Amino acid sequence: MNSSAEVVEIRAHRDRNIPPGALRKLFDHVGWDRPAEDEGVAAVLEAGPAVGAWRGEDLVGFARALSDGCFAAYVEDVMVHREWRGRGIG
Repeated sequence: MNSSAEVVEIRAHRDRNIPPGALRKLFDHVGWDRPAEDEGVAAVLEAGPAVGAWRGEDLVGFARALSDGCFAAYVEDVMVHREWRGRGIG
């Protein structure tokens, strides 16, 4: 059984705002080269559905989809902090 310290909350960006700085930090951790400025990251977050995985105040996972808003969507990014991989977050 997981201790309360290992509880991860999965929330849509519209329900729990993902700050651009938290997402940039996760991009850096997983080694992805993405927009460095808050404005670029904010645009990514608003472009389509986005979901964050949170352990307390730490963003430990992220996924987003691109969609036509009607028929089709595909998952564009899925990343999980190295220490949280293998736990079903992605």
